[in-house]
Amino acid sequence: MNYEESMEQRNQQVTERYHLALDRIREIAIGESTAMPPAYQTFFRRSAIFLMRCHTFSELMTDGSMHTESYENLSLRFHELYEETLPEQYVCSYLNPDYAVEELGEECGAFFSFLYKELYSNSRHIFDQKLSMTTIYYELFLEIYGMYCSGEVRPKQLKETIYWFLYDYAEEFSEDYVEEALSTGIRYISESLMEEDLTDPRSLFRHGVLIDDKALSLHRSYACMSEQELEAYACPYVDTYMQELADRITEPGRKRVILSYPVGYDRPIHAMMMEFQKRGMEVILYPVPEEEEDSWDHSRRTMETSCRNPRYDYDHREDMALFLDKRLLDRKNDCLRKCIKEAQEDSERISGFLSFSLPKGERSPMIRKKSACHFTDRQKKMIEEYDIMNRRCIWDLTVDDGTEKMIRERRFL
Repeated sequence: MNYEESMEQRNQQVTERYHLALDRIREIAIGESTAMPPAYQTFFRRSAIFLMRCHTFSELMTDGSMHTESYENLSLRFHELYEETLPEQYVCSYLNPDYAVEELGEECGAFFSFLYKELYSNSRHIFDQKLSMTTIYYELFLEIYGMYCSGEVRPKQLKETIYWFLYDYAEEFSEDYVEEALSTGIRYISESLMEEDLTDPRSLFRHGVLIDDKALSLHRSYACMSEQELEAYACPYVDTYMQELADRITEPGRKRVILSYPVGYDRPIHAMMMEFQKRGMEVILYPVPEEEEDSWDHSRRTMETSCRNPRYDYDHREDMALFLDKRLLDRKNDCLRKCIKEAQEDSERISGFLSFSLPKGERSPMIRKKSACHFTDRQKKMIEEYDIMNRRCIWDLTVDDGTEKMIRERRFL
């Protein structure tokens, strides 16, 4: 069974659950009378409204409207979807731990901020149309909503509900991660590069992220280039890769290149994909977390964009401190290792990684918020001992130490 057939089968298995959850979320978004305190009602209603906006995008993807709406309309829709991640709106968003604690209390505020962030992060699955992943987050949201409708909820109950969600679905999260990292990449972006008119700025929205003036400017700078100019631009990068990884490429079956790039760089990447294919190579696209040194949680994957709010990333980089213990870490590690072992054939096809990044401007030093989560020394030691910082398991199976060093140092653009 190929990837498309497998995903279709998984989607069919959860279709009924998805629509049942969606109907209930729609009722919450409209507003219903409950006995819970107003502060909690506001949180759940705002969350439900966001989830319904996500569903609107799912419908746009399904009926093809993403191809017919104007750039201006799509830009407004995306701004509405992601506005709370932007600095001016972040201050009064539950994504901001300070605001969540202020509105929902010190004991529960951090858990609600985590939940809100998880719902936001899960929006990426709307664009790759993975109903199975979307459904489990919808059901988590409804489970917690139902708890608060039934009466007072102790912080321990809220923590345990999210903890066991992370524990029970650890294998699904690992499968999704390994599948993208080793075999399919971000499939909907690959399809966009191969099928859409990349000179049309509307194609940028297929990345599923907010598009700002910098991304649009980068797109326009390449949109006016001829195919011959793009080929001339791409060849030196491909030549360098083929030369520096010649020893690995000559190994039997190592014909797969994992490539990451920022939004707006689509046409040069398409040219590189074509050039790699001419040389018998296969390219898959995979986003590298922007702050690799600060986050070990591989669930935070998105395309790099210049309008991403660094405060948002910084505040949530250690969210798992709320739940991480040896039992959960063992579970995550076992599931990840199991999935990688099952994908051994895919890992053996990878020759290396090619990464393009936007220039990093100077950033003001971040002040650690008291309300944000922080790993304890014991948690840090556990993470270090299990050696799962970032994508460590993937690197162990695919890239030797010398090649890893070369790849990490060679960041283009």
